[in-house]
Amino acid sequence: MLPTCTDFVSALVTDHFDDLLSTAGLTNHLAVAQVEHDVLAIRSLTVPPVASSGTATARLFLDGRLAQSTGNPVDHQWLPDRHLRTTRIGDLEIHTETFCPVGAPAVAARITLRNLASQSRRVRLGAWVDSTATASRVPWLAAAPPATTNTLQADGSRRIGRSDDTADDAVCLQGLVDETGADLPEPSDDPHLIEGTVEVPGGGSWQGGYLLVLCHGPEALSSATDWFTGLAADLTGHLAAARRYWDEALAAMFTPDNDQFGGHLPVLETGNEALRQLYWWGALGVLYFRRDNPASVLGRSY
Repeated sequence: MLPTCTDFVSALVTDHFDDLLSTAGLTNHLAVAQVEHDVLAIRSLTVPPVASSGTATARLFLDGRLAQSTGNPVDHQWLPDRHLRTTRIGDLEIHTETFCPVGAPAVAARITLRNLASQSRRVRLGAWVDSTATASRVPWLAAAPPATTNTLQADGSRRIGRSDDTADDAVCLQGLVDETGADLPEPSDDPHLIEGTVEVPGGGSWQGGYLLVLCHGPEALSSATDWFTGLAADLTGHLAAARRYWDEALAAMFTPDNDQFGGHLPVLETGNEALRQLYWWGALGVLYFRRDNPASVLGRSY
């Protein structure tokens, strides 16, 4: 018996407005990010040598109001490949699935709006964004990853963050898209607010997504745009790919002559579910902290 992602699903945690909840992290072994208390927001996306420290971004706006200001609780549930969050505001249920796409210097969220009323409604969907991206040229010797002051620039419905230091070539690209991967229409003029109007049928749903990409180098913006466009075009497919990636890595840990590791762990044969879970979680801890960064002079590290 080999573990899969669904064997590690966390308990459902309801996060109230002032709760001191330590929110969960996500990784694809290249990028690392942490979800926020908000139903959409993320923080601390890091793709060494590019980092944004503890900066939070993509706080959800609905019809011109910050969703967190309603005080409505948010349900959280973690799996190795994704983090699930759900909240309800009036007759609208908001559900997000946040993940780090396989091999990408990015974090993304699939957004589902469910209209619990019988009448169709137009929703002004937005995200308040920020950026402190930096490509540090010196070793990271502090506990927190580096960050620097950025200026955000509106590019249609997307936002480009660049360091105020012209020698810093990091770029942060963010945006909201619909299910086809197209940018939301009717963009805001505010560089910190990505916003557009969507139609949610009565008793039905609307699906789209949010993406954040970090790149650096002379062609950083071009690379970030290519990543953004490719991910947005099939967000659901990339979410499914993340599940396959993690399930295959988990299986490889216990498979002789696998193509991912230099060895393997023994398969535990037991009828004791608690013992099995303890063993599997120990193995997952090793896999979760694997890092395969092409910028590393050490190669793969744990």
